[in-house]
Amino acid sequence: DLPLIIENPDGSVRFRVYLPDAGSVQILGDFTGWQDSPIAMRPCSGGWWEAEAAVPPGDHLFSYLVDGERWLPDYAAHGVRANPYGGWVSQLSIHRGGLPLAA
Repeated sequence: DLPLIIENPDGSVRFRVYLPDAGSVQILGDFTGWQDSPIAMRPCSGGWWEAEAAVPPGDHLFSYLVDGERWLPDYAAHGVRANPYGGWVSQLSIHRGGLPLAA
């Protein structure tokens, strides 16, 4: 099995999430300006969604937005924490080197 978050050798990050019933999935985080520039994920076989993004080194927060209405943290990321709206947000730590960041 592939990790769900992979730092690629070119410095980009690949995100994978299993949402077989979703019609659309976007990544929103501090590295996208949250809703300013969401990253659309593409559906893959077997209910998986994938996207690659340029994420600068450092610690970041992000979440998936499913079908434009449901915020979903990634529990396979580098942790989760409460957000100011009563939900959860994922933590992501990027360190260059091309190593898988979450298994």
